[in-house]
Amino acid sequence: RPAMQALEQAATHSGEHPEIHLASAELALRQNRNLDAAAHFEKALQMELPNDWDDVNKRALAIACLGGLATISERRNNWPKASAMLAKWSELDRENAKLFDRLGKAQFLAGAASEAFDAFSRSHQLDPSINPPELSIAALALQKGGIEAARPWYEKAIEKYPDDGRVQFEYAGALLVAGDVENAETQLNLASDVGSNLEKVTTDMALLWAMIYRQQKQYEQAEAKFTEVLKKSPGHLSALRQLPLVLVEQKSEAKQQQAVQMATFLARRQPESPLALATLGWVQFRT
Repeated sequence: RPAMQALEQAATHSGEHPEIHLASAELALRQNRNLDAAAHFEKALQMELPNDWDDVNKRALAIACLGGLATISERRNNWPKASAMLAKWSELDRENAKLFDRLGKAQFLAGAASEAFDAFSRSHQLDPSINPPELSIAALALQKGGIEAARPWYEKAIEKYPDDGRVQFEYAGALLVAGDVENAETQLNLASDVGSNLEKVTTDMALLWAMIYRQQKQYEQAEAKFTEVLKKSPGHLSALRQLPLVLVEQKSEAKQQQAVQMATFLARRQPESPLALATLGWVQFRT
C-alpha cells in the first residue's frame, strides 16, 4: 500500500512519465495483478520519451517493458504473445544466453519449432553450459507429446554430442518417466562412462539411480542412493518421500519403523501434499 500511494503522489506531481508507469507495472507484476501490469507496461512503451533520455535509457525502458509483458504472457500460457515480446527483446540484447533459451521455449510451445531450434542454438553458442538445442527441444517434446515425440531429438543429441554426458543423463530421466527402466539404466551407465558435463547434476544422478533401483526392487541399493542424495541436500523432497518407500519393503523391523517415522514427519511437514499423505498411507499399509 505505501508503494502504491507513493506512485500515485508521483503521478499527481509529475504528470505522465514512462518511469512512473514502469514502476507501477513492476509493482503490479510482483503482486500478480497481471492486467494492471500489462496496461502500465504497454503505456510506458507507447509514451513519448523525455528529450534528455539517451539511447541507454531508452533501451533499458524497452527491455524492462518487453520482459514484463513476456512474463505476463508466460503466466497466461499465451506463447505466441510471449514469443513476440521475447523476440523484440532479443533484438536489443543479442548476447543474453538465458534470454534466447527462454525465447526458444516460448517459440516451441507456440508451434514454431524451427525458430525455437535457432534460438536454442544461439543460447548454447553464447553459453555452452546451457543444454544443446537438440536436448532443449527433446525436453519440451517430452512434456508435450511424451517419449515417442522426444525420442528422435534425444537420439540426434546423442549422435551430435557423443562426448557430452548430460545428453545420456537427460535421456535416462525421460526413459524412466516413461517406464522404460531397462533402457534408462543403459543410458545412465553411458552417461557415467562419458563423464563430461555432469558436475552440476551429481545429486540428480544419485536420485536417478535410486529411482531405477527402486523400480528394480533392489531396495538396499536404492536406500544407499537416496541417503546419498539427502546427505548432499537434506531437504530434498523427492528423496524424503521415496526413502520411506524403500525402507518399508525391507525385512528389518528397525528400517520399517524408520520408514514410519520418516513418512509421519513428512506428512506433518506437508499436510496438504497428496504425495506426502500417500507415502504415509502406503507405509502404514505395508506395516
